[in-house]
Parts: sequence; structure tokens; C-alpha cells
Amino acid sequence: LRDLKTCIMYALTLNIPWSAEHEIQALKKERDKWRTVADRALDELNTAVDDREMREKVIVKDLARVDQRHSAAQSEVQKLKSDLAFVKRQLLVTIADRDGLKQEVAQAVTPEKVERLKAGLETYNTRITENLIEAQQKVD
Repeated sequence: LRDLKTCIMYALTLNIPWSAEHEIQALKKERDKWRTVADRALDELNTAVDDREMREKVIVKDLARVDQRHSAAQSEVQKLKSDLAFVKRQLLVTIADRDGLKQEVAQAVTPEKVERLKAGLETYNTRITENLIEAQQKVD
């Protein structure tokens, strides 16, 4: 009985390492397969992260350019507002000057003065006509 027990133990001892070694190799192959899959996934993830970081850098540069343009545009708007305020003041001064001139002209040009100017023009026209007639007669 003792020999039978020893034989069984020996057989099991011989059999177990072979089975364990076979299992170990199978597990190593499975581990290597999954390690390869994980390495590929990690490479893809790193590539995606690198791509994202590159896009973020481009976006940051674009935002900086947009911010610069916005600042320049704001400066230009302020300058234009200042110019517009100046033009408005000048326009108001011009309108006031025009209104003042209108008032001066209205005060200066009275119906009596207009009548005197008309009479003066008629007299002037008459003299010119007379002078032309005299000059024509001298030529003849």
C-alpha cells in the first residue's frame, strides 16, 4: 500500500509540474497577447493625447491672435469715437456759425435795402446801355 501511495504521489508529482508548466505557458501567452493589446491601446492613447495637446496649442495661439485683434479693434473703435466726437463738435460750431450768418444776413438785408439795390442796378444798367449806344455811334 505504501508503494502504491508513493507511485501515485510520484505520478502526481510528475504530472502536476507538466500541467502547471503548460498552464504557465498558456498564461504567459495570454499575458503577452493582452500586454500587446494594452501597449497598442496605450500608444493610441498617447497619440490622441499628443494630438489633443497640439490642437490645444493651436487653439491657444488662435485665441491669442483673436485677443490681439480684439484689442486692436477696441483701440480703433475708441479712436473713431474720439474722432466722431470731434467732428460732432465741429459740426455744432459750423451750424452755430451758419445760424449766426443767417441772422446777420437777415438783419442786413431789409426790403428797403433790396429796393435801393434794385434801383442802383437799374441805374447802372441804364448807364451801360447809354455808354454802349454812344460807343456804337462813335464807331459809325
